[in-house]
Amino acid sequence: TTGLLHNPTGHSFSPAQAYGLLELAKRHDCHIIEDDLYGDWHPDPPPRLAALAGIEHVTYLSGFSKTLSANLRVSYVVTSAQAAANLTHLKLMCGGITSEMFEQVVCSMLTDGTYHKHRKRVMQGLLASGARVASWLQGLGFTLNAPYTGGLYIWATLPAARDAATLAQEALARDLVLAPGILFGFDPALRHCMRFNVAHTDKPEVMAALAALLD
Repeated sequence: TTGLLHNPTGHSFSPAQAYGLLELAKRHDCHIIEDDLYGDWHPDPPPRLAALAGIEHVTYLSGFSKTLSANLRVSYVVTSAQAAANLTHLKLMCGGITSEMFEQVVCSMLTDGTYHKHRKRVMQGLLASGARVASWLQGLGFTLNAPYTGGLYIWATLPAARDAATLAQEALARDLVLAPGILFGFDPALRHCMRFNVAHTDKPEVMAALAALLD
C-alpha cells in the first residue's frame, strides 16, 4: 500500500486511516508492504506504517527513482532479519543487480547533504505549482478529491459530468496529453476523473488549452 502521496490520487493516510488499516491487517494476520517512493515529497509527513506497527508487521520499501531520476534504480527495504535474508537470496538467485556507480552516487548525495537540499528545493517548487494548479482547476469547475498538500499529483472530477477519456482524446489534437481516470481502474465513476501532474500542468499553454477544451 502507498500511505503517502498516492499515485494517482495524491491521497495520504490520516492517522485514523493508518491505525484502521493496521488493526485490520492484525485481525486477519496480514503482512503489509508499504510502498513509500513518493513520501519524500510530503512537506510534513506523518509516521510511516512501519514506524507505527514495527517491521515484523510492515515491510517498508522506498527508493530514489521518483525523487532523483527514473534511471536511478536504487532502492532499499526495511524489514525483519528473516525477510531480509529471504529477499537477498531471491535477488541473488534471480541475477538481480544494482549498478554500483548509481549506489555510490546516491550514497554521496545522502552523506554530503546534496539530497536533502535537492528534496527541499523540488518540494517547495511542487507546493507552489500545486497551489496554482489546484486554484486554477477549481476555477474551471473541477472538484478536487482532497485539498492539495504536496506531491506530484492532483486527482479531480471534471465539471458537468464530462467524460475524461473523451476530453483526453480531444486534447491530443492540441498536443496535450492528459491522464483520464479509466487508465487507473474499472469503476465507472472514474470516467469523470482525471489525474494532473502539477509540474507538467503548471504552464500557461497547458492551462489555456484545457480551458479552451472545456469552453
